[in-house]
Amino acid sequence: MAGKLCRMNKLCLVAGLMAAIVCVWGVMAWGVEMPKADAQGLWRHINQVDDFRKWGTWQEFDSLEKSYMPYGFFRRVYVNSVALKAKGNPLPPGSILVRVGYGMDDNTYAPTDQIVAYTVMYKVAGFNHNAGDWFWVHYSGTGQVLESGVVDKCIECHDTARDNDWVVDHKLEGQAPDPERSFQPPDIEKFSQPDPALRLPAPGANEVN
Repeated sequence: MAGKLCRMNKLCLVAGLMAAIVCVWGVMAWGVEMPKADAQGLWRHINQVDDFRKWGTWQEFDSLEKSYMPYGFFRRVYVNSVALKAKGNPLPPGSILVRVGYGMDDNTYAPTDQIVAYTVMYKVAGFNHNAGDWFWVHYSGTGQVLESGVVDKCIECHDTARDNDWVVDHKLEGQAPDPERSFQPPDIEKFSQPDPALRLPAPGANEVN
């Protein structure tokens, strides 16, 4: 009986070790589990699970630049590894782009190191086929969810880059976009002109943790 129990214990130990190996292999092979199309879950993911401030970006976004888009008159864009490593057009599910907007809130210029908005594109397979399966979120400068899901004004603006998988200001590899649909910045005359004396923030300055 003692020998039988010993053999059973050994089998249990081996089974436990095999389960642990499979679990570790799964994490290594598949990486961090991606969030669902949920604004709060996505915020936790890009701030706690996979900190977007540590991501890279495409060459066009490698510095703080003036932007003619809403949600901040200056912008910095971060791109996760799924999108950075992707080859071709469209980008694969799991791709995330985070735009940090500085320096303008309701057409009133705030200090340029003040974050006024975070806008996020997150590709979720099957979410919205008519607009590239992108899940859109507009967060306040403090991380409050203001708009999420199928955000019409985001889609309408990025529709100018429909043939570039709704990604503006960076040309993806693959099919060339229709020149009649190439991105043109919106009319900016309605915006106040920035004070040239304003100081541009250093990378990562005063960003929300």
